[in-house]
Amino acid sequence: MKKKKYFYKVYIIEIVLLLLLLMGCAPLYAPYQPPTEWSEIIEEGKLFDLSLVKYSPSNLTIQGSSLDLSRIVIRKTTTYSRGYPISTNIVKYQIPSFIKAEDNTLEFEISLTQPSVSLGSLTEGYPVVFGVKITNKLDEPVKVKWENVAYIDSSGLSHRVVKTGTRFMERDRSIGDIIIPPVARIEEIILPTDAIYFGDEWRSEEVLEKLSNKDKVTIFIPIEVKGQVINYSFIFEAHTPNETTKPEQTQ
Repeated sequence: MKKKKYFYKVYIIEIVLLLLLLMGCAPLYAPYQPPTEWSEIIEEGKLFDLSLVKYSPSNLTIQGSSLDLSRIVIRKTTTYSRGYPISTNIVKYQIPSFIKAEDNTLEFEISLTQPSVSLGSLTEGYPVVFGVKITNKLDEPVKVKWENVAYIDSSGLSHRVVKTGTRFMERDRSIGDIIIPPVARIEEIILPTDAIYFGDEWRSEEVLEKLSNKDKVTIFIPIEVKGQVINYSFIFEAHTPNETTKPEQTQ
């Protein structure tokens, strides 16, 4: 009889321990809750204006005078059903403006862009660079001498420029002329080849984001029109938002 009472007590104790164990581990058996996300703007403001201060040839007609660059920092937070929230800061740029320059043969539309589509191989840090659309207004082809297209930085150093669609491992190879058929256009970006590098993955250094007030940079684009090479150049200067500069013509 005593033996039965002993086993009965042991059985009760085991049940109580099991209940306590289940209660203590209840969070492990909770139904799955999908993570929740929310975002907040923690920084917002204009970095600078890139004003067109000089251009050539002098017969270009110019619409617009500056390109605005504003930066927004967004904090994205993800909360999981278990564990602590995880926050990540995402930097975005607002670059809505553009400048148009044209003569009797060509039309240029210059803007700022983050080429995440054109440079889909870059895994992070899409730089802010110039985007250029060139439209041939003639009824015959023109040739962009791409091997000589250059981005000239604020120190006066000239950089070769990546051709859109080029594999990054081949970014330094020779590039032939780009033909623009009659009444057609091309769209390119002005990204220096030496801004792209490979560590554990393809990345790019900042290009225009690192400019300081009064820094000047140049886009140089030679184009062969009717057998004659015309050197088109556009010089931009970085200004704080309250400064403006009228562009000058150069021969």
